[in-house]
Amino acid sequence: MANLYLSMTDARIRHWKANGNASPRKFIFTPAEHKEYLESRAWA
Repeated sequence: MANLYLSMTDARIRHWKANGNASPRKFIFTPAEHKEYLESRAWA
């Protein structure tokens, strides 16, 4: 999950710098990132 968090944070910062501090409307995950996200949200 740490890698996903860091990549999303980096993408958000790059978007802010390029678009006058506007937040991105969505994040697009690769299939591997999506799987990691779903696994991190699953209840044990």
